[in-house]
Amino acid sequence: MKYQLLLSIALALSVSLIAQDGNGQQPKTDASVERAKQLWELAIAAKGGREKLYQVKSLAITDSRSGYPQVDLYVFPDKFFSWSDVRPTVFSFHASVINFEKNDENVRQEGNQLLLRAGRNALPQLIPAMTKARGAHQLGLAKLVIDADAENEEALAVLRNILKDRNEDPLTRQYAAFPLIRSDKGIAILIGFLRDRETLVRRIGIFACDELTEQNEIPASFNPAAPILKELLKDQDRIVREMAEEVLGQSRHRLKR
Repeated sequence: MKYQLLLSIALALSVSLIAQDGNGQQPKTDASVERAKQLWELAIAAKGGREKLYQVKSLAITDSRSGYPQVDLYVFPDKFFSWSDVRPTVFSFHASVINFEKNDENVRQEGNQLLLRAGRNALPQLIPAMTKARGAHQLGLAKLVIDADAENEEALAVLRNILKDRNEDPLTRQYAAFPLIRSDKGIAILIGFLRDRETLVRRIGIFACDELTEQNEIPASFNPAAPILKELLKDQDRIVREMAEEVLGQSRHRLKR
């Protein structure tokens, strides 16, 4: 419901922006602006009126239309948290925390750089926050911990729990699998998912295995997956069967011996 509210807001704002010409000046007619205001009021009314709108404390948005996960969390009225994972591209993993009351871009960039440079030194602060967080926010913090320590037991446990949680958003569950391919311990957890009773877990596991086997060199810790992948060629789920065949084909050529 909150996501639908944001879409309504975005629609209203986009209509308002269309009403401006290329120089940023308002055209002679204000019809588009009036229409935007009407859409805004309709969006508010559809969600129970202004009083209910003002009761919204936070809004989380997950977007993967670009092919990579991006999660934005707004904590009203003035906090914004965001992370995006575009690995293995040059843009890598990016996390942002913004206080709109003191929105200084230089301060934000400096904070991100300090966090990246801190590496393992940031873990005493990140791990307690990760443990208390939930959903996409917890996933984002777990990924930051994995960036600093790929075999961190607490972060691996968080990723496993998110992936296994049937009450969690399916996209969040899916994105929890990919950090596992960065360490031998994570790969062992991933291999275990291939025999899970839940079809979605097997799918998530096999997609992460596909990502792993597309690398130039596959770690030897993935070797135990071979017999399980052969079993999955007869899985009851068509997607799992097809992906198992693809992963097997890729792994035959790239596994470390």
